[in-house]
Amino acid sequence: MFSIGPYEASPWHIGSFIGGVAIIAGILTFLNLSKKVQRSKLFNSSEIEIKRNSPEEDVFLKKTAELRLTKDELRFLKEVLQSGRADLSVILDNKKQLDEIFKARYKELMKESAYSDAPLNQLTKLFAIRNTIAYFKEIDKADSNYSHRQYIRKESNIPCECCLVGEVKTTQGKKIIKKLVLTNKTFKGAVLGISAGGCSVSCDDAVRVGGKIKIDFTVSGRKASVLSEALRVNKKSNKSVVSLRFLKVLPKSLCAINAFIFDYS
Repeated sequence: MFSIGPYEASPWHIGSFIGGVAIIAGILTFLNLSKKVQRSKLFNSSEIEIKRNSPEEDVFLKKTAELRLTKDELRFLKEVLQSGRADLSVILDNKKQLDEIFKARYKELMKESAYSDAPLNQLTKLFAIRNTIAYFKEIDKADSNYSHRQYIRKESNIPCECCLVGEVKTTQGKKIIKKLVLTNKTFKGAVLGISAGGCSVSCDDAVRVGGKIKIDFTVSGRKASVLSEALRVNKKSNKSVVSLRFLKVLPKSLCAINAFIFDYS
């Protein structure tokens, strides 16, 4: 017997106390081992697939860095190129093969768009990426227009129908609502050069800078309609050459314009 303060413990009490401590220690040891086993399973390299880029993909990522594509655009570009069995490390420097792959995807999506409008989003993305690649890798940076031109431009001579667009203001309470409306002023012209962002139109009629024009024409075998705004007006002989930027282009029209620019149609 020994005493702790006024309490005297018997051998039976001591044995029970030691046994209880041993049981608690055993439970804690078991829980600790369970956690270690779980941790080892989580970080077991044989059970976790760590995806590493191939040397080819590393080169591809370096070459696409300057394009400043979004993650979604980069993923889409990689998927398009791999579907064409392209060598990712060199494909961006091979314009001919690049266009062959893009053209093949364009034709696939066009077939699908005959039954649904869903592929139009992918077509828009396809040409947006193609224009970006062209801007950074194919446009001559010594060109005086390089600094403000964001899209590949193609010279053309496409007949077009133009209609001046007016603006009507109405009030709704304290709000002033502006609405664009077609006027009776129409004239014929020719699209001399076009890109995904705008075009030049030669016409007999005078157009003021800032004026809005609806242009209808046929390109890549399909009708296109765009709403545009006049940025500059130059006189050439007895005609006006109007530089226009697009304000609104329907997806199908934009697809037809891009197909013409890159010779995919």
